[in-house]
Amino acid sequence: MKELPATLLLRPIGFETLPTEVWTATGVSAYSEAAPAALLLIVLAAPVVWLGVVRGGGGLTELQR
Repeated sequence: MKELPATLLLRPIGFETLPTEVWTATGVSAYSEAAPAALLLIVLAAPVVWLGVVRGGGGLTELQR
């Protein structure tokens, strides 16, 4: 079992997160309804990923670049 379906099963009733909102909306092909939540999730995650790349040196060695 993957992480998101387990989260959907184990979450408290009425508790919605951005990933679960996107998951349920795309599951019924309501892509226009899922788009704002997905975009917000990307906007919130991008700075964290960027900081990880900058502080971690990118994780690439000279040979891989």
